[in-house]
Amino acid sequence: MVLPLGLLCFTTPRDLPLAAVGAAVTVGQLTALPVAFAAGRFMDRHGPKHLSVAAGVVSAAGFLSFLLAERPWQIADASFWCSPASTPTTRPSAR
Repeated sequence: MVLPLGLLCFTTPRDLPLAAVGAAVTVGQLTALPVAFAAGRFMDRHGPKHLSVAAGVVSAAGFLSFLLAERPWQIADASFWCSPASTPTTRPSAR
């Protein structure tokens, strides 16, 4: 859901090219891929409840940072911080 809304939010009112916004969102999401491994360790040690709360707080900060983003690197950064909400947090990994 972040991608379509992000593209609309940044291409029209901020006059950024669609390719630049798409590349920035892609870079942000790709750099966030390793977060899943850290999230798994965190969930094993502290439980899914704490991970869900932490992911929600971090994602809220990421979505708020979209309001301030005007350059592609800021969009990539905001996209990175929005991704923890999509990390699976329902089951601990097998030990």
